[in-house]
Amino acid sequence: MGYKIERFCPAAISLVVAILTYTNGMTFFLIPNFLNILSPVVSISSIIVGFLTTMISVLIVLSDREVMKRIRRYNKWKDLTRYLFTPIVTGFVVAISSTLLNVCASLSDSRARILTALWIFFVSWFFTTTFRMLFILIKILQNVSEVSTSNVSIEIKEPNLDDAFRQADN
Repeated sequence: MGYKIERFCPAAISLVVAILTYTNGMTFFLIPNFLNILSPVVSISSIIVGFLTTMISVLIVLSDREVMKRIRRYNKWKDLTRYLFTPIVTGFVVAISSTLLNVCASLSDSRARILTALWIFFVSWFFTTTFRMLFILIKILQNVSEVSTSNVSIEIKEPNLDDAFRQADN
């Protein structure tokens, strides 16, 4: 049950937020300085997409670590790649739709309601899936760190003063 909640919760939250946006009649005309908000949304989504694609290379480097072997052993590699793929794709959709909304600022009210609800859906889906993926990545990196530090064994020997004095005399 927890897996299904984890998998479908971002889309469900986004759908609820989009429906509430649409039913309350919210349009991007009603949001103060909405057109000024679109540019930072494009920048933030692009930065997050870049970070997530960088994390793909980090996961590839970690592929020989025990935590990644366990992910493959329990057949979770497909879920991990899907969890990474979803925010990357929705991030591109958010960036493109934000750019298009900037162009479509003079739409009729009914079209603006639909586009606003769709945009809110994709923005909230992007941020919820990104949050989920960042949480998973942090857990993986913590596990790698814990496994790495537990494998390091430091052997401290007490000094044998008799041997030290014998070596000094010779």
